[in-house]
Amino acid sequence: MFTFLLLLAMVQNPQDLYKAAIADMDAGRYSEAAARFEQILKDEPTHIPSEFNLAVCYTRTGNPGGAESLYRKIVEQDPTVYEAHINLGILLYDAASRLAEADEFFMNASHLRPQDAQPMLYHALILEKLGDLDTAATSYERAVQLDPKNGDTRAAATRFLVKRADEERRRGNLQKAIADLEAALALDSSNSAVQRRLGLVYREAGQFDKAIDVLAPLGIRGSEEDLDLALTYFAKKDYARAAAVFDLLAAKDPSNADYHYMLGKSLMETKQYGKAAVSLLAALKLKPADTEALSSLASTYQLQEDWAHAVPVIERFIQMKPKDAFAYFMLGSCYDRLGNFRQALLNYNKFLALDDGSSDVRSFQARQRAKTLDQRLKKP
Repeated sequence: MFTFLLLLAMVQNPQDLYKAAIADMDAGRYSEAAARFEQILKDEPTHIPSEFNLAVCYTRTGNPGGAESLYRKIVEQDPTVYEAHINLGILLYDAASRLAEADEFFMNASHLRPQDAQPMLYHALILEKLGDLDTAATSYERAVQLDPKNGDTRAAATRFLVKRADEERRRGNLQKAIADLEAALALDSSNSAVQRRLGLVYREAGQFDKAIDVLAPLGIRGSEEDLDLALTYFAKKDYARAAAVFDLLAAKDPSNADYHYMLGKSLMETKQYGKAAVSLLAALKLKPADTEALSSLASTYQLQEDWAHAVPVIERFIQMKPKDAFAYFMLGSCYDRLGNFRQALLNYNKFLALDDGSSDVRSFQARQRAKTLDQRLKKP
């Protein structure tokens, strides 16, 4: 039976054999198709359609070397076969170590069809891999211009711009990062990840209004985007709006100490000291060793002239940061206001012992007050 089928195939009309091979390819039977194309080429060794399709079959069946040889043969026979240049370029591109060689064939394809975006896109990808980022950027831009509706091309260009922006951001070149991210967002206006990145870089660059314009449309959902927006409001010193978003975040995730802390800080700035204290206490309940929250809570009590509540908070702070000179000054001031002059003098003196002279006014006040208290306490 096998011999009969083989003999039958040998006497088949080459055109019928070609049609059968194409049918095998369409059905995904690449090995069978390859055998038919090989048989055709024995009789017609320069039949380019068979050579090309056999190269495709070889690629599909894991024979890239055979495919490469056939594509090279085709471009020697007829250098105008665009698809052979493209496929050979892709084979070499996938080999990774042959990028420059691959680029030669993509450029050939680009010259054959200057309005086709595919070879220009591969050219851009190769330039990126080779580290020529400026030329790669121009090539990505050209590829998008050639086929502005192609989603894959736009996605590749967007990815490149975001990657380059991240590098520029790490180097501190915020304006270059902004330019790349603005271009990326123009390519993919619905990409919330790019939108968020752009907002963050705007904020780092001190362009708070632009940051808010980009971040606000992402929506108030109690998410990381909302945290970015809240921090931007805070950096802009728009504390009322910052407080509103931090309040939402704290309600959404009441176990997050940082949300309560930033809500407390925002409320302090809007002079809502009672509410600020509640939020800061909530933060400390979750993170008892948070010295920043302790310092802010102490300031909140002092701003309300609630010296009695301020004292234990400052003492907790000092337990964790015993070399912090200013904490002793604050504690001395609270004891002073409460009329506990011995403790006031003790803490003023501790402040003076640690003082680095960074605040002449505070140092002068502490020295003068310590002198006065010392004299008062020595009186019989």
